Amino acid sequence: MQVEQLITKLPKADALEIAYFRKSIADLSPAQKEEVFTRYQHDRVNPNLVLAFALIGIFFAFSGVHRLILGQIGMGILYFFTGGLCLIGNIMDAANYRELSWKGNKARLDHRIEAVIAGRPR
Repeated sequence: MQVEQLITKLPKADALEIAYFRKSIADLSPAQKEEVFTRYQHDRVNPNLVLAFALIGIFFAFSGVHRLILGQIGMGILYFFTGGLCLIGNIMDAANYRELSWKGNKARLDHRIEAVIAGRPR
C-alpha cells in the first residue's frame, strides 16, 4: 500500500495534519517516506487521548498526565503539583486539546523526518 493511502488512515487526523505530513515528506524517496510514516504512526498522540486525560485531571484531581503524554515534562510536573494550575489550566487544555496534540505531533513528525534523513536507527 502506498504511503499516500496510509496517511489518510491515521486515527483522528485532521486536514491540517495530513497536509503538513504530505508537504514535509514530499522530497523524500519512497523508502524514506514509508520509514517516516511507520515511525510517526507509532509516536503520534491521538487527540482524543489528550482530551480524556485532561478531563480525568479535572474530575479526579490527577492533573498533568496529558502534558506528560505530549512530552511536556516541565508543564506536566507543574500541573501535577498545582492541581492543573487550580484546574484552570486543565479546563483550558480540555478546550484546546486538538491544538495541543497538533503541536506535539508536529514536533514528533519533524524529529522523525530529521532522523530518517540523517540515517539514524530507530
